[in-house]
Amino acid sequence: MKYIFFFFFIFIFCSCKNQKYNDIEQIINVDLDNSIIKVSAFITDAEVIKLETHEECLVHRISKIQYINNKIYILDIAHNSLLIFNKNGDFEKKLQKVGNGPGEYIQLMDFFIQDDHIFIMDFTTQSILKYNSDLDYINSFKYNTFGSKFVIKDDLFWIYNEPTGQKDDYQFTCLNQSNTEPNNYLPRVFKTHKHNWGDVNTLFKHKNDLYLSPKHRGIIYHEKNNNLEAIYKIQFSKNNFPEKENINDYDIFDPNFNYVLKENFYVTDDYLIFDYFYNGYRSFCFYDLKNRNTFSNIVENDLLEGFIFSPRWGNANYLIEEVASSYVKEDFYFLSNYNEQLKDINDDDNPVIILYTIKTL
Repeated sequence: MKYIFFFFFIFIFCSCKNQKYNDIEQIINVDLDNSIIKVSAFITDAEVIKLETHEECLVHRISKIQYINNKIYILDIAHNSLLIFNKNGDFEKKLQKVGNGPGEYIQLMDFFIQDDHIFIMDFTTQSILKYNSDLDYINSFKYNTFGSKFVIKDDLFWIYNEPTGQKDDYQFTCLNQSNTEPNNYLPRVFKTHKHNWGDVNTLFKHKNDLYLSPKHRGIIYHEKNNNLEAIYKIQFSKNNFPEKENINDYDIFDPNFNYVLKENFYVTDDYLIFDYFYNGYRSFCFYDLKNRNTFSNIVENDLLEGFIFSPRWGNANYLIEEVASSYVKEDFYFLSNYNEQLKDINDDDNPVIILYTIKTL
């Protein structure tokens, strides 16, 4: 009888374990074989945009790009500013209000566009400031975490928090704009942080769906009614990082670091897209959300032949890449075939933007 009970227990245990993954997660197994996938299989168009260059709109270093309503928003943390260009690359306006007064900020860290309003995060004062489309200040909201990134969904601020080492340390915080008590999600299991590598996206909003994923982890959560559901689990076979290990104890840039990590992720109408480094190459995975097919590894840019496909940002149905003007002049001069303005580009001009439109199935 005890043996029957034992096997019954094992059966129930295994069934529950499998049920967990089948119900709340889609397992995405990435093949690491350095195969080639063509960008035209997933991208319909690649537009090369030359940004206007003059003293008022010089870009020092791009920290984030968003393409919304035919405008290009560029976050330049080094210059503490948010620059706005139109789709042709013409400069329109710049938000740069540094100070301690109303409508001013100390250190710009992130931004979000909603209904023609611009929200920016001030890392120093732990505030989110709101401006209209003319960059007039409206109001601000306080938060009490070590937040570095945020998005807005249904009038709620969803904030990613950098590690503090404190006892109550959560990776994500949800805050109502009326400044009510915040809700915290995903407590940090590990309190030691020898390293805190990587400026990768941890929050992504597509239409009215919100997705969250801790830095360099393979789990992607979906928000539903202020609850988080783990719906995607990314695995890199034998190169998968051990779940019980603390990634911040490792130097991920060490040549002897043998694991593969999910970095940036994007969600479109039809695909979950994420990038990772393997064998010295930035590779991509396009996961077909409907048919659950996986296409991964090195991407050949057959739309801009000879140019490396390596976008770092994305929103809506777009992926976005930037390339320094000096690289365009010296190594990627053929991009002038796609935009004649690049024939006269100078080394110290603003970066060139590549806007990729993702296919819909």
